[in-house]
Formats: sequence, structure tokens, C-alpha cells
Amino acid sequence: MAPASAPRPCPAAFDESHMVEFVGASPTVSEDPSRNAIAQTAAALRHLDGVELVAARGPIEGGKVAQRLSRLKLGIRIEP
Repeated sequence: MAPASAPRPCPAAFDESHMVEFVGASPTVSEDPSRNAIAQTAAALRHLDGVELVAARGPIEGGKVAQRLSRLKLGIRIEP
């Protein structure tokens, strides 16, 4: 009887994904700091494949939110 060959892993099994934390800021409440952070990161890195909002916060000045900050974890798929 011939020995069974080892199963071949699918190519996706070699892809690695890492989570990297970023902070997005927006000087106005109408802008979305999460979108700003993702857009700037996507311009520099390839293969973004997920996002997790870790925290949203901002300082209050004069009874209003002065700036919005978002801390994100972005999933980045690493090429084999």
C-alpha cells in the first residue's frame, strides 16, 4: 500500500493577519476621526481587512466637545 500524501494547505492558510493600533483625530465634531485614520493608513499600507473601535473620546472646552479622538485596531493581512 502506498503511503498517503500529506494534505495540501490552501493558499489562504499562509496569510497572516496582524492587529495594529492607530489613533485618529478630528478637530471638528462633524468629521469622523475613525475614517480619517483608516484613510491615512490605507494610503500607506495595503491589505487592510478589518477594524475594531477600541475607544472614542475627546476633551470638552466651553461645554462642547473640542476634538474627537478614536483609537482603532486595524487588521492588516501580511502577504506570504
